[in-house]
Amino acid sequence: MKKTLLIFLFIICTITSFAQNHSLNFDGSDDYVDLGQNFAFEATDNFTIEAWVNIRNNGSFQQIIAKLGNGGVSFRGWGFQITNEGYISAFAATEFFTQRIYVEGSQVLEENVWHHVAMTYDGGNEILLYVDGTPETLGVIIADDDIPTISSSAPTHIGNFDNGTAQEHFNGNIDEIRIWNVVRTPEEIAAIYTTELSGNESNLIGYYKMDAADSSCDVQDCNANEAHGTREGANGANDLPQFSDDIPELTDVACGVELDCMLSIEDMEQLEYSMYPNPTSDLISFSGINLNGTTVKLYNMLGSLSKEIQVTNNTISISEMPTGVYFIVATIENTTISRRIIKN
Repeated sequence: MKKTLLIFLFIICTITSFAQNHSLNFDGSDDYVDLGQNFAFEATDNFTIEAWVNIRNNGSFQQIIAKLGNGGVSFRGWGFQITNEGYISAFAATEFFTQRIYVEGSQVLEENVWHHVAMTYDGGNEILLYVDGTPETLGVIIADDDIPTISSSAPTHIGNFDNGTAQEHFNGNIDEIRIWNVVRTPEEIAAIYTTELSGNESNLIGYYKMDAADSSCDVQDCNANEAHGTREGANGANDLPQFSDDIPELTDVACGVELDCMLSIEDMEQLEYSMYPNPTSDLISFSGINLNGTTVKLYNMLGSLSKEIQVTNNTISISEMPTGVYFIVATIENTTISRRIIKN
């Protein structure tokens, strides 16, 4: 007997129980994740940033996560990056060349190898760095006396920064970004860097597991703040950052936060089918299921019906649809299926 798949379900439960582990792959050209105006720290704030990174090549500065740029002010804000020599570095600045704290590590990150990296900022006096749970010996320390503000009007980005022009694109994979509003101690960082979190940990204000590849929230923030991200960068080799099966070796922990994200979820028998390519600007093909002659429905992010299209040769065209995110829903032999698709 056919079972009906759950579709368009607003999850008020642990959504990652349905998700597979992923990281995000960035093409080094124009890929990034936009987190909006979240994580707007001030000069007197304490914070910690953690991430797992796998760089494809060194040779240029690459931002892991940053909130940099303020109109004509050079590099106002904060940033956590990899230098052109392969060291991790971080800074907080009112104006980078005159009012800043900037530090570099001394360990060159090996290409095509996963590393955990972390930075802590203690409200204006010191930035510390960590690699694979161990404090870094700082090779460069620049600390000016007066840093009145690091408040920036620029958006927070994973994978680059944008001071009017996007720069310093990350080339490789990023996973498990954690943002805390305290200075984590060396012992605290070392204790859990190889274990995923539930998202409910004290002082955790942002957590990007990169696991849910089919969420309406796109890049989910597994945290009560729900500062979800949006993938951008449709003109490069990737055509948006791609969810990747290349992941670090971590103890798996499901997201324990109730998120208001709309998911397309298969039943527990996980019917094998796919829709591709995704993202797309025109044709979508169906594999693993014969939909010839049926009519599929496209819903927008608000759940409103946008279009009905008849399937021919197991393919439909959405070339006339506006750019955006849609849910494609089809019913065949008493089984309803759905997938999230990005139209670019």
